Amino acid sequence: MSIPAQKREEAVKKVLEERQSVSSVAKEFGVARKTIYQWIKRYQTAPSKAKAKALEAKYVRGEAHPRAYRHKLKAKVIKQITANPKLGATALAQKLQVGRHAVVNLLAELGLSTVEERESFSRLYQAPGRLSPEIKTSIARMALQREKTITQLSQEYNIARKTIYQWIRRYQKEGRIVEKYVSGYEHPRAFSVAQERAILFEVAKRPELSIHSLAKQVSFSAHGVYNVLKRYGLTYKDARIAYSQAQREKARLPIVSQVYNKVRLVWEQFVPSLAPAPPPGLRAIFRYFFGSLVFSSLTTYTALAWLRLISQSPSVNYALGLIFASLALLMGSVFFLYSLKYYLTLAIVLSFSQQEEDRRMDEALSTKTKKGPFEWLLGFSNGGGGRDKISAAGLEPSLEHVTLKRHPFISIHIPFYNEKNVVKRAIEASTNFDYKGEYEVILCDDSTDETTKIIRDYQRKHLASGEKLKIKKGKGWTLTSVEVKPGVTLKHLHRTSRSGFKGGALRLALRLTDPRVEFISVFDADFVPYPDTLELFLKYFKVQNQMSEDYTKSNVAAVQG
Repeated sequence: MSIPAQKREEAVKKVLEERQSVSSVAKEFGVARKTIYQWIKRYQTAPSKAKAKALEAKYVRGEAHPRAYRHKLKAKVIKQITANPKLGATALAQKLQVGRHAVVNLLAELGLSTVEERESFSRLYQAPGRLSPEIKTSIARMALQREKTITQLSQEYNIARKTIYQWIRRYQKEGRIVEKYVSGYEHPRAFSVAQERAILFEVAKRPELSIHSLAKQVSFSAHGVYNVLKRYGLTYKDARIAYSQAQREKARLPIVSQVYNKVRLVWEQFVPSLAPAPPPGLRAIFRYFFGSLVFSSLTTYTALAWLRLISQSPSVNYALGLIFASLALLMGSVFFLYSLKYYLTLAIVLSFSQQEEDRRMDEALSTKTKKGPFEWLLGFSNGGGGRDKISAAGLEPSLEHVTLKRHPFISIHIPFYNEKNVVKRAIEASTNFDYKGEYEVILCDDSTDETTKIIRDYQRKHLASGEKLKIKKGKGWTLTSVEVKPGVTLKHLHRTSRSGFKGGALRLALRLTDPRVEFISVFDADFVPYPDTLELFLKYFKVQNQMSEDYTKSNVAAVQG
């Protein structure tokens, strides 16, 4: 609590003029004796006209503090740079609604004036910890290799020396430093996807049950069930009833609607994600629209010309010949369109996991759907009993019930030849699998364009401070490697000649594969795998191996998708 200057002067005069003891005055005003002595000193040393002013409070805090604004601005600038390091001084000033000059000075003070410095800063300060596992591993390596002392590393990265010693011990024991913080489904106390679905199925089936009754039905804790319902906004009975009605309406939809949605999903998501180039822009869309307009006009003109030709036929036989020829062409076109259903069926089968969930919801809600001609056209078979069951030749609709206890080392080989438009996308997809084990990615590069530079720049971007690329050379080839994240190694195999073309590049990659490898996965350059691709392939191996993870006894050599 701040004491006004008038009260301070009164306390000083009681000591100096009234000769009261410092202890009694301090007790009366509720301050320390040392504070009274400080007031007396400031009062005696001040000029006669400014004695009262000398006792005014000098300490200010909050918004009145002279450095408070700058401190808050610094925190806001760091937060923005961490989220988007490419923002410049002008953009930061506009975003924070402050003067550009203040932002420029602050960036210079922080050593973040250039985009490269800000990007490096952002990598160092990423969540959930302040430093990424790659940087921690690099610090431990530099300490062990005596490139820098513990004190130097502590000052450079603003880390306690004790923390660095802990990282060194973890690195020596495990060979790498992995982020221990886990969230979501990875958390040891979190419900799995299957458990969450079981709770939601029970809610859809019996929404009138309370949270405790639901917990008894699914044999989970009431607290865990409450957290799941809270995540989906179903903690109130009315919300659960609305959710159940929505799921019942969804289950009552005819299979034709489900198939239509599946086809739309394929065309909107599945096909564009596998395209070798980005989606078309406005210019391309305008070109397609113009082309469609021309095609429609030509079709209309052809139809009118055909009618005019029939009407102007010299004889009946000539007209009948034209009609039958036209019918033959039309029927051939129908059969051609019918053959396209195989492509759609294959694409739908590849996304059967979602369809399996819909089927399970049908069973949970005890609804029946009638089979129509459209699903017959797409190859769906009736399982009997009044309920349609979807069969996928050679594929399991869902492998969620299969769990992997062992995650062997995998090597991924991707051949490239002048693929500058898709190389970065392929690298990011192949180095970000949701795979608990370790794996390597070998980019078999025979390119003569910018592809090689893009790969090499990507590798250098993931080098820690002071770290260099590992280089191995042979006759006509160079292999560089870097660990882009814990357990994931990115290798770049560049050949100076195209001996053997794609097969030759893959054969050389096979020779340079890590000896720990148990499985090899080969992707094309324009293919974008799903995050769970490696996990899914291994599950198929396990299912075909009688649920055993001793794959040396398996008679399956390859899984293709």
